[in-house]
Amino acid sequence: MQGYDEAQLRLGNRYDAGLGVGEDQQMAFFWYRKAAEQGNAIAQLNVGYAYENGDGVDQDMKTALDWYRKSADHEDGFVGAYVLGECYERGKGVEKNLKEALHWYRKAASKSYDTADAKEAIRRLKSLDPSVL
Repeated sequence: MQGYDEAQLRLGNRYDAGLGVGEDQQMAFFWYRKAAEQGNAIAQLNVGYAYENGDGVDQDMKTALDWYRKSADHEDGFVGAYVLGECYERGKGVEKNLKEALHWYRKAASKSYDTADAKEAIRRLKSLDPSVL
């Protein structure tokens, strides 16, 4: 089913939340993955979350990070960029790296992610380690 990434994303959301269908994490993952493979940034983020948390798929943080990067590479991939910033700030699945975290938070802020959240993350990093500038 090529070309229906928005519909596939919505089906994934319905299975994820149990809206009109039984809650089913494996089916949610199936539909998220279909949409993600077509380049849908939100679906790519959701696939990343699924791998990070083991929702409908075996937990695999390395694969989660790969999907977050795919999402962040999109023009509208600001949430993926923010999540990558969190991963680098906290050392989730990667070696803790505040400079890399700052890079991703700045990318999120430049793509119109909730500016308050992104700016707060940037301020937090600067207060933790002023050398990240």
